[in-house]
Amino acid sequence: MRKGRSMNTQDRILAGVMVLLWLLALAAIWVTSRQTDGILVYGLDDAYIHMAIAKNLVHHAVFGITPYAFTPSSSSVFWTLLLAVFSIPFGPWESLPFVLNVLFGTLTIILSSHILRREKVPVPLTGAALILIVAGTPFVVLARGGMEHSLHAVLLLLFAWKSAELLARGPAHGRRQLLILLGLAALMPLVRLESYALIFLVGGWLFLQGRWRLTVALAACSVVPLVVFQLVAFSHGWPLIPNSVLLRLPAVAIAAPGPASLEQHGSSVFLRLWTSFLHNVQSAPELPAGAVFLAGGVLLPQFRRAGQSGRGTIFGLLASMAIVSHLVCGNVGHLYRYEAYLYPLMVTGLCVAGTTIVPVLRQQTRTRKAATLGAATVFAVISILLAVRGYRAAGDAVQASVNIYEQQYQMARFVEEKYDKEAVMLNDIGAVSFYSEARIIDLAGLANAEVTTAKRNRTFGPELIRHLAGVNGVRFAVLYEEWFQRDGYSILPAKWEKVEEWQISHNIICSHDRVAFFGTDSLSACSLRRRLDQFATSLPPTVVRRTFLHGEGVSRQPSATARP
Repeated sequence: MRKGRSMNTQDRILAGVMVLLWLLALAAIWVTSRQTDGILVYGLDDAYIHMAIAKNLVHHAVFGITPYAFTPSSSSVFWTLLLAVFSIPFGPWESLPFVLNVLFGTLTIILSSHILRREKVPVPLTGAALILIVAGTPFVVLARGGMEHSLHAVLLLLFAWKSAELLARGPAHGRRQLLILLGLAALMPLVRLESYALIFLVGGWLFLQGRWRLTVALAACSVVPLVVFQLVAFSHGWPLIPNSVLLRLPAVAIAAPGPASLEQHGSSVFLRLWTSFLHNVQSAPELPAGAVFLAGGVLLPQFRRAGQSGRGTIFGLLASMAIVSHLVCGNVGHLYRYEAYLYPLMVTGLCVAGTTIVPVLRQQTRTRKAATLGAATVFAVISILLAVRGYRAAGDAVQASVNIYEQQYQMARFVEEKYDKEAVMLNDIGAVSFYSEARIIDLAGLANAEVTTAKRNRTFGPELIRHLAGVNGVRFAVLYEEWFQRDGYSILPAKWEKVEEWQISHNIICSHDRVAFFGTDSLSACSLRRRLDQFATSLPPTVVRRTFLHGEGVSRQPSATARP
């Protein structure tokens, strides 16, 4: 009877936390929409890239940011395909990424509750953990970003749990469990490439157990789907390496003209990893604290004598190693952009480890209260760090949406109203590609193979920009001017005229607070100026306009046409 009451209590706690997540999601929409004219605007422009590709895939059978050409611009192929599937019955629904994020956040909470119940974690600690996952990940912030992070979180948590079960059982694994694990391994890299760290850890563990066939199967399942997609991209003239990765490599930096060596981008791989590790630890101190506590619990000599099957031990160790590998090799970004998947894994692992560490510590300490107090203190400190960062992120998420509304969303409105289906040069392509059907030439390279190749070869400059504008019939461009400067001078073609700038305030998410409009010649500049004047009446009052006459606002080299 007592067990029944405990189970019912845990179910009620789970239901309460789910309701809390949904209420927070509704509150987030209400707070943000008050500052964005009632429109749901995501805090990351990249969210609209996935939405645009999904829209074009459904309506034009083209995997691209425009209906006109294949562009492998998605950093999360499966998320894009998922949006496309749900767009079939609902159409290009702006709220779809938000709804899916809340759904996957709910599934993450349910899965964490299931794991904690299987590991016999006390009900009060389970409730605290679930609330902490909601507040500390936090899923509402991820939902307002409109990206794939909530999906990634639930998949990684499930993979870690199923891997722990498989590793604990040894060769006596079930076929169904094995198929689930291999299916997750195939799916996760198509969601986010950070998944490879945990897949590598599990594969290495299987190899050490002598289960070589399973190791090979796991590696093959994780690699083949992504390779197939990249081969399709290669057949369309794109590099074999994912474009979102290639453009982040130091070798393709826009500001690196002429011959450059690896030493110019860092003295060594080790130094860069160490620098990245220090930055990540400072940005998210709760992650190394959680990893240390998890590892300490796993490595206690008496840990396996605490009545555990070994599943909890392996789960905690996988969580700890996943955190450390991300701190060393990954990034900690604004609004949990890269590390969100670690938090449900860490919090769930901490609870599992805590329930096994405390009995062991009680046997080694003179005072039983000291053991409980020590574990509770560690959990409380990590909880405070998570809550503080989550609270700050909630406020930043609102401002990020306002920034995107004032800049990218207004750019998209202008292009859709004044230049729809015409060619335009951009370096931030998301919102414009979703809200319009303009023929986009992406000077950042994410959606243009020629630009990507030029940046890899360090030949990106005014000649290429002029060539692309000419062959595509481009009459105007909307750019971050700072992206196209070398040694203080603009590398944009000399004949281009800067017509206008829009400036936003309190910018925390856009690359720059100013975006500039250029006409590719005098006639185009005159037409652009007239259309901008017509559009100005509908701009939000918080966007500051600055207009320019012919030749103003651009600092050029004495010989602007010289090869940079």
